[in-house]
Amino acid sequence: MDTGSWADLVSAGANVVVAIAAVVAASQGIAGLNAWRREAIGRRRMELAEDALTDLYEAADVIRWARFPGSFGYEATERQGRDDEPENIQAHRDTFYIPLKRLNDHSELFSRLRTRRFRVRATFGVDAVTPFEALHAVHSEIVVAAQRLMAMDPAHQNERTRERWERLEAVVWGVGDEDDKLVVKVGDALKLAETIFRPAIVTPGRIPES
Repeated sequence: MDTGSWADLVSAGANVVVAIAAVVAASQGIAGLNAWRREAIGRRRMELAEDALTDLYEAADVIRWARFPGSFGYEATERQGRDDEPENIQAHRDTFYIPLKRLNDHSELFSRLRTRRFRVRATFGVDAVTPFEALHAVHSEIVVAAQRLMAMDPAHQNERTRERWERLEAVVWGVGDEDDKLVVKVGDALKLAETIFRPAIVTPGRIPES
């Protein structure tokens, strides 16, 4: 074999080696990119799961505080129109204004919950928004009950209105006993949230099956 043929053979061999190296490098690059993507997805899921659980637990605490029957005198001083009311009406409306104020003081939190549920649904699936909807329903139930009680006249009661009053008060006030329906609803919502979001925090790289 002449020198030119050897040179061509060596050149061809070198090209093959370069091509193989390029394929190997590309494969490693793709594998690395896929690993990075999986890690990034897992990290985003973990962060969203942490934020979701944190907000849900905070909202549950706010709801418990809003329903606490004790109060401070200053909590009702901001209610509009109270200075023009008879003393008995003022005291009555102040009482049921307090849970509304306590919830309203954390309106940003509940607004964030309503917004976050869209990301949660997109990331974890439709059922993952159930805890958010449950706490929103409890929040709405308290607000409606307190507003209706404020509109009632405590001086003019009959058997029907007294029964209604008691039902509404059972919604507004709560001390955490096991017969309290709202306590049960909140507790169930948090338990469900744990089953949905806790796995993403414990194993951030794992993508649950759909």
